[in-house]
Amino acid sequence: MPPKQFAQRSCRAFVSLYFPPGVGRDVCSGRPPQLAFRLILAPQLPGFVLPSESAMLRSRNASRQRSVRRSRTLRALRRFETLESRRVLATYFVDTTLDTDSGICVADNPGGNIGCSIRSAIDAASQNPGADTIRIPDGNYVLSTSFGSLDVFDSADLSFIGNAAIPAAVVIDGVNETRVFDMFVVGPAYTVSFEGMTIQNGIARDASGGGGINSGLVDLRLNRMVVQNNQAAISYLSTPNSGGGIQASGNVTITNSVIRNNTATQFGGGIDFDTSPDKELRISNTEISGNSAGDPQLNSGFGGALFIASATAVLNQVMVDNNSAGDSGGGIYSEDASLDLNSSVFRNNRALGSDSGGG
Repeated sequence: MPPKQFAQRSCRAFVSLYFPPGVGRDVCSGRPPQLAFRLILAPQLPGFVLPSESAMLRSRNASRQRSVRRSRTLRALRRFETLESRRVLATYFVDTTLDTDSGICVADNPGGNIGCSIRSAIDAASQNPGADTIRIPDGNYVLSTSFGSLDVFDSADLSFIGNAAIPAAVVIDGVNETRVFDMFVVGPAYTVSFEGMTIQNGIARDASGGGGINSGLVDLRLNRMVVQNNQAAISYLSTPNSGGGIQASGNVTITNSVIRNNTATQFGGGIDFDTSPDKELRISNTEISGNSAGDPQLNSGFGGALFIASATAVLNQVMVDNNSAGDSGGGIYSEDASLDLNSSVFRNNRALGSDSGGG
């Protein structure tokens, strides 16, 4: 039953029960029950006082206004909560070349930093729920053997920005003692980007490869980078290692960069891209030179510049020069992979094994 009809019937039932016929008939018609009862009861019950009709209307209007204000407040809180739940973009500014893990890095406020090292900035970024940028000024950043590689555990995109005009001005150095960057997926897939720096003298000995960068399943982007003089050495388990410069299993994009003079004891002196068919390696306007894989004395090692397996590689305007493999594929070794080569140059690459091929 509609509320208005119910109210009117309730009013009339009340009137017929307590008052003679005809009393309160007009009162009940179209009026709110509380107002109808006031008009009926007030003359009959001495000392029974109810607010005036105008007072009741004012009270009702005030109640309606309070309800509107509460509704607006709740909507505002919901909007606030929605904004708060969004990912927050933050920038951290490195202010020391020392490799420490105890610095204080304040997002978007370099004046609040206290010894914000690259390592400390990575840690601060990992605690922020959103995509982050770490800006690294010119300098030589030597990694401490006490801490080892710069490990990235994150669940959102992370960008390292150095000097895009002069990549040699920002040097991150593993001093032939540790891998430089190591990345791990701890939640949703994310992307790590590097721009404008040199990553050098890293060494991988843990059988997972990637002396300069081991990006694992993380998507990797390099722009205006130099990756040089890194090693994937014989592991602690006495097994050979792959990806002297870079080891990757996620999507990789490399532009305007140099990958040179890196060494692997197994596959991919410059880059080891051993992954799945849905992954892509895209390289453009880049030089890959002077890299080596394996040992010709053992007839071992594939892909001096690049080893790619079970994926897709697209090379556009890439110089592949003076690379070597101890067995096969002095320049590129492709295993069940798709290659798309455009406007690229291959020269002076050597396959040195006794049963080798594909210089």
